[in-house]
Amino acid sequence: MLKLVFILISLCIVLSHSKVCKKKSFSRISVWIQEENRERYQIINGCITSDNLRYNSDALKKVRVSNQNFSTLKKGAVANISANFTLQISHNPNFTTIMEEAFLDLPNVFEVDLNDNMIDWIETNTFSNQLFLAAIDLSKNQLEILLHQTFYNVPNLEIIDFSGNKFQFFDQYWFYNATRLSMMLLHHNRISSIPRASFITLPSLTDIDFENNQISYIHKLAFEGLQSLQSLDLEKNKLKSIELDFFQTPNLNFLGIGENEITYISDQTLSGLQTSLRSLWIHFNPWQCSCIQKVLNWGALYNINVSFKCNNTSLFCVVPKVSENECTELTEEDFHSNCLKEFKGICQKLHS
Repeated sequence: MLKLVFILISLCIVLSHSKVCKKKSFSRISVWIQEENRERYQIINGCITSDNLRYNSDALKKVRVSNQNFSTLKKGAVANISANFTLQISHNPNFTTIMEEAFLDLPNVFEVDLNDNMIDWIETNTFSNQLFLAAIDLSKNQLEILLHQTFYNVPNLEIIDFSGNKFQFFDQYWFYNATRLSMMLLHHNRISSIPRASFITLPSLTDIDFENNQISYIHKLAFEGLQSLQSLDLEKNKLKSIELDFFQTPNLNFLGIGENEITYISDQTLSGLQTSLRSLWIHFNPWQCSCIQKVLNWGALYNINVSFKCNNTSLFCVVPKVSENECTELTEEDFHSNCLKEFKGICQKLHS
């Protein structure tokens, strides 16, 4: 009787494994496998599973699929691997789509690297319940939008890289139960605005990088609830002001606002920064000369490093038609004709 039960259990396991790869994702691709004491290539047909990898579960370190010809990761494309390993599927020029549960029963995968493909669609639940997963790299793809809860129940996720895509906005509800997420990279996208409380559900964030987007508007309370935020990069955008409530981010020690269109900063904004800030990058902005002097004096007073020069040249700033000696908020009409438009980050003093 016990023998019969054992046979039935074994049969059920085999059947369950076979169902995982019901939909074939790969047709004879070359997979690189790194184990503790060796590296090897293996031809895989169908799916990448524990059955066809033939690995030592204590020795497996990395599985890589690179420069291969396939378009879609279907359900169970990578499945039933219990080892603690990194999964890299990158540099595949025809790879565009990830279906629901493409990564199935990978309880100990700690990094998924999907950079430099052509991914433009990811179904919901793709990364669901990956309880050990700490990092996801989706950089250099073609993503414009993600579905709500694409990253569902990933409690140990710490780093997410969205850089080099086509996102026009960020939505915190892409995540659910990502309570340890600390670093988010969104540079080189097409984001134009950051609404109020955009990260309120992700209170563990310490680093956010928005460099090189098209941001022209940020709500004053955009970073509300980010008590742990330490680094915020807003360089190379289209900001005309930086009037944010930095009292909401009391541990911020780096702020980058270089290469925008900022001419003025208020005393209130500086007051919110002076408690913890250690480095402020403001170069390549058409600052009013009186404002940049105010910021430099403020930095010296509170021991904050203010980066304002470019290529080690002399001070650069813009002289307005009115209130030349006061740092006050002005309109474009208050500057000499075409002065702001002609400012291209040139390191010199512009009058007219």
